[in-house]
Amino acid sequence: MEKIISLFLVLLIILLMVLIVLWMIVKWKESENKKENPTASEEDEEKDPNAVTKKKTVQSFMEFEKIEDSMIITKKNRKYIMVIECQGINYDLMSEIEKNSVERGFLEFLNALRHPIQLYLQTRTINLNQSLLRYKERLKKYEQEYQQAERAYIQKSNDITATSKQILDAKLEYNRKRNVYEYSKDIIQNTERISQNKNVLTRKYYIIISQFIAESKDDKEDLEEKREEVFQDLYTKAQSLIRALAPCNVQGRILNSEELIELLYVAYNRDEFDTFGMDKAIQAGYDELYSTGQDVYQKRIKLLDKLIEERAVEKINDLAQIARNEQEREIQEREENLNTYVNAMARTVLEKNKQVLGQDIAERVTEKLDEEERKKEEKKEKKKNMQKKQKEGMKHVHKKEPKDGKRKQE
Repeated sequence: MEKIISLFLVLLIILLMVLIVLWMIVKWKESENKKENPTASEEDEEKDPNAVTKKKTVQSFMEFEKIEDSMIITKKNRKYIMVIECQGINYDLMSEIEKNSVERGFLEFLNALRHPIQLYLQTRTINLNQSLLRYKERLKKYEQEYQQAERAYIQKSNDITATSKQILDAKLEYNRKRNVYEYSKDIIQNTERISQNKNVLTRKYYIIISQFIAESKDDKEDLEEKREEVFQDLYTKAQSLIRALAPCNVQGRILNSEELIELLYVAYNRDEFDTFGMDKAIQAGYDELYSTGQDVYQKRIKLLDKLIEERAVEKINDLAQIARNEQEREIQEREENLNTYVNAMARTVLEKNKQVLGQDIAERVTEKLDEEERKKEEKKEKKKNMQKKQKEGMKHVHKKEPKDGKRKQE
């Protein structure tokens, strides 16, 4: 009986140990899942009615963490995004030749791609308030000029000493200023009428390039170095894409941080963007946590552009110098072998006109050409022999000089 009880206790202890080990494994897996999916635990808390609810910020719903140095940085600094804005072209109004050139340029652009890209199209309602304000400021200026011209014309008309030409010039200037003022006024009225129609839309085209970096738990200095490398790579890729789009007559530029904020603001607030625009949001003070100063890497961009330009100029100068040297060598070679080229050309002309000159004359001319070439070859050989003899004589003199020096010393 005692043996049975002891055996039962041993089995019970073993079972407890197994349960403890299983409980530790389950807890370890839960902690790993929380590390990989931090939002999963929050979802579990939402499902549990008795759990304590935590307030979430808008930032937690967004896929990106911050916008910095003309880049969108996603959470945990894993992905960096740069955006290129492209100016659209009116393809339908082009001629057939222009359409073919655009299509060929776009095919070359696609074939030149070495990394993935995304094409993004954003439709916005046209906000003409800023344009109307600018037009009205100009209208005030035109109104002042028109009033000055009117006063000058009235003064000239009432002036007895003024000539008819002066009066006519003042009248023409007055009419011109009045036409400009009335035309500007009509433009403002038409623009205000258009702005009342909220169906006026514009499309903006973007190319998105991105780059991933491995997640690391290193210090901030290592992360800054990686960020600089990523920025340089993305900037180089963006510039190459902008140059590749040039044959298609498509102009592109890299969006800065403020323009990236506006792009995301429109994407997240499509309905309210027309009412609460980006300019109104900035004026209302919603950008208090955002620094509107110059990007950290703007100077780096300028330095990179300057370095590219300097190296391009150096390369052009080097290639130009090589080309000049080749041309100079070619000219020198032609000058040295001028008679040879002349004789070769004379022989070709003679072959073409042999029937006109006659067989006898053609043979005599050929003999004379052969004789001239033979004499030139003999002169060259004599010249070479003379140069060899001079060199041998100089060597003989150099060998004799030490002996003469010894005799003088003796």
